[in-house]
Amino acid sequence: MPTTSCSVCSEPFFSAHDDMYPWEVKLYAQGLGCPCCQGQGRGGWIKPEDKVLWTCAGCGVEARVAEGDESFRKGERYYCGGEKAHYSYGCGPFVYGEITTTDPAAKAPFVIDGKPYCPGCATRCDECGAHVFRRGELETGDPYDPGASHAHPLDFGGTVCTDCLESLISHLDDEDEEDAGEGDEEEDAGE
Repeated sequence: MPTTSCSVCSEPFFSAHDDMYPWEVKLYAQGLGCPCCQGQGRGGWIKPEDKVLWTCAGCGVEARVAEGDESFRKGERYYCGGEKAHYSYGCGPFVYGEITTTDPAAKAPFVIDGKPYCPGCATRCDECGAHVFRRGELETGDPYDPGASHAHPLDFGGTVCTDCLESLISHLDDEDEEDAGEGDEEEDAGE
């Protein structure tokens, strides 16, 4: 037996909460129609826009939270849009907005100079964890600007910030000097 019926088209529903998305339940409760009639052209039967949590300053992808529909459950977070392709470990070019398997954080995972960035545009320094750019075109060219990144001198595929790069190079130079000094001592002992 139906427990309720639409005020517009009289379509019976056993439970509006089981047969409708959350945003549809709200409109149904307001007497604006049901999923069957969608208000029969009276207006007001409009799915609310999903809330934008943050937008990547590098590629324009938006992290959104869904109102609920056939693609995403209510409260589910997803990426949408994006203007630039990302490349990742042999995968072809992709736009974060085309990926439905990732669940973006409620807050941007990377913030550089006060601006949010997605995982395709930024990463962490392998040494200190500072947020750095993953994509060269986002950098200004000044290695001391926020977000500047460099190839890790000791780890193929690694990324480091400018401070860590300088520290690593200095440490390597010190080791080279020590090794050279040990060789001189051996030559002196042999004479």
